[in-house]
Amino acid sequence: MAGDGRAAVDLGIIGMGGEDEQVEALLLRLYLSYTDREAADVVCAIISLAKALRLPVIAEGVETERQAVLLAAAGCSFLQGWHYGRPMSPEIIEKRLLGMKEMAG
Repeated sequence: MAGDGRAAVDLGIIGMGGEDEQVEALLLRLYLSYTDREAADVVCAIISLAKALRLPVIAEGVETERQAVLLAAAGCSFLQGWHYGRPMSPEIIEKRLLGMKEMAG
């Protein structure tokens, strides 16, 4: 692969939801440079395959706006990573969500 030589994609099928509602999803962990056209093509092909199997896709490791735009355009269902926020404890997340709820009304 062209570029800096760093590219890896880790895939797995995971269960989401509670006991009554088990939904499978494709978990896509990204360890690659989006400056490489080949790497972007591979990611888009994986997302297309998941969509054909009617699996939602969760992309982990999104660090840049460019990655987020590419993944959203490719049809990725959920995005997470440092681009959206640093890791937080459950207590901090709860406080932030409660604060958002209070602001909304």
